Amino acid sequence: MQKLSDEVIKILNNCSIFENIPEERYPNIFECLRAKQECFEKGITITGTDNNKLAGIVISGTVEMLFYDELGHTINVKHYNAGELFGTELACSSQHTSPTTLCAITDCEVIFLSIEKLLDARALPCVYRSTVTINLLRDFARQSMFLNMKIRIMAQKRLRDKIKIFMQNSHITSDGIIKIPFNRRGLAEFLNVNRTALSRELSRMRDENIIEFDNNIIKLIDFEFLSM
Repeated sequence: MQKLSDEVIKILNNCSIFENIPEERYPNIFECLRAKQECFEKGITITGTDNNKLAGIVISGTVEMLFYDELGHTINVKHYNAGELFGTELACSSQHTSPTTLCAITDCEVIFLSIEKLLDARALPCVYRSTVTINLLRDFARQSMFLNMKIRIMAQKRLRDKIKIFMQNSHITSDGIIKIPFNRRGLAEFLNVNRTALSRELSRMRDENIIEFDNNIIKLIDFEFLSM
């Protein structure tokens, strides 16, 4: 793998797996975990390749995790942006295939890691092995919390309740701004609802002075809505 640029190091500094690890040690860890860097054009499927059993760190672009229902419709599970880690579950399991698909929704650059080597101390006599493993466990915990939130959303009968749970689990600025990481179609897929129905419900919420919205920006007007 080529020498890490200052820009890549800056991104890795914000990656959960490198928490509490000095940046001068990144090359050593990459060597231990047999890192390789690859680029993907927009629309390319990342899974189903030799990278199936590798975890990935997004360096640039956005990777989408999705799956297909029985009718072939896509359901958006999550988006991964620069500095975020994906594919750890399959990389650490005994399975070789996943029900989900990873796809580049923009041109992407990814660093892949052989995470399974963390499970064998003899194969990975790295001084930072335990730190990376702890960071990985924390990442699993965050993923579990995220999936719990997704289950809550999917379990709701009312569309407005799905929107509320999504907003409750989003970053909200002090003045009520929520930046949605995908477009209206992507949000509909994430909530597993009809796009037209979603637009109609958001318009109702705007008319009731609960929110204002502009493209992928929602401004919360009635803060009590999230505590109801």
